[in-house]
Amino acid sequence: MNECCALQKASSTIDYIIDTVAVPHDMEALVALLRVNGRMVLVGIPDKPFELAHGSLIFGETLILYIPGSY
Repeated sequence: MNECCALQKASSTIDYIIDTVAVPHDMEALVALLRVNGRMVLVGIPDKPFELAHGSLIFGETLILYIPGSY
């Protein structure tokens, strides 16, 4: 099974994600994994702002928390 199929199969199945990746990556793919009322915590400081469609947060009633790391 390739990565794309695995992500589609896992869509809307996860309650919590702790994201420790501080480099640009596909946030939309992670948000799509969250169940309604899911939670994602971002740990660390990315070097660039990440992009995320607002609709994926509103319709999924998702909460994303950002916890900056220490230097």
